[in-house]
Amino acid sequence: MTGLADHGAALSWSSAQPTLIPLVLAAALYFSGVIRLWRAGDIAWTDHRHGLFFLGLGLLYAALQSPLAAMSERLFSVHQIQILMLRMLGPMLLVLARPISVLRAGLPQALRSSLHRIGDALDRSPAPAQWLGGPAPVTIIYVLALYVWEIPAYHDLAVAQPIVHLLMEGSMLLAGFLFWGRVFDWRRPRTEADLDLRDERPRTRSQYGLAYGGRLTMLCMVVLSNILLGAYTTLKTAILYRAYDRPGRLFGYAPIADEQVGGMVIWILSSFICIFAVLVVLRLLGNHEARMDEQRLSQQGSNSAALLYPATGEALIQRARAKNKAMAVGFGLFAITAFATVILVGILFHISNVSSG
Repeated sequence: MTGLADHGAALSWSSAQPTLIPLVLAAALYFSGVIRLWRAGDIAWTDHRHGLFFLGLGLLYAALQSPLAAMSERLFSVHQIQILMLRMLGPMLLVLARPISVLRAGLPQALRSSLHRIGDALDRSPAPAQWLGGPAPVTIIYVLALYVWEIPAYHDLAVAQPIVHLLMEGSMLLAGFLFWGRVFDWRRPRTEADLDLRDERPRTRSQYGLAYGGRLTMLCMVVLSNILLGAYTTLKTAILYRAYDRPGRLFGYAPIADEQVGGMVIWILSSFICIFAVLVVLRLLGNHEARMDEQRLSQQGSNSAALLYPATGEALIQRARAKNKAMAVGFGLFAITAFATVILVGILFHISNVSSG
């Protein structure tokens, strides 16, 4: 987009097929699945999840096809907004829509059967393979998907080379779906009551979601990573990304100001989105506790009810001790890590000033 002019920036819509075709296909599959499920009486047209799905798909379309995509090749700050939509907002809304069953319904029968067999094979995969989908690896992948592409050499290469840029966008999307799929997992966490096989049918590991404390920890780690990278990008005085200066930055934007605004997108906007996600997870936790209350009332006198809600104060304290200890350790580690992050930002800021001077 080297020929993009300031006055035409808002009109530069893209029609790149490598990114447009998957979006159109996803919309068509979803719409077909909604019709099929609606005719079977399994879904309502007024379900709010339809809105979440198409809003998320629309954000991906805007990030990949709208003038935002063209402007992102000429301004670092706009590029960070595009990354925010690809890595956070779009995948987050699509995961919250829980579209898997609808998309599966939109597929031909042969493909639905194949996906079912693939799911069974993944369910029987060995423990190391399942560990890769755990909270720590998924969070590391999510953070690295941003950090690696913010290395100036790789970032400039992605801006200059369309193939590398497409690879960057794909990795951002994949990391986003992996991360938000774990944070907003609809499956309930495993509880002590699941040990009572008389009241609960045996479940495989993949039928349980992450504990809500683990989900909150994942979000806290991402917030800290946003603060570290965003604060450094905002406060440093050296210009890091020269690829935008070769064709010239749009609207006469000064390079240092452009990169500072981009840093604030990483630092502030990304962190606010994570805070919103924390509220959603807390809402999921509240719904889970409500379901546990219903289960207790329906299983009076069963082993499951006794495990979930001990009858004596001593048993209640004993059951809560491990959770309270884990929560205290988690808050302590978060405080220490946040303090270390501030110190590290100060050190990096000092090094940047010394090197630029």
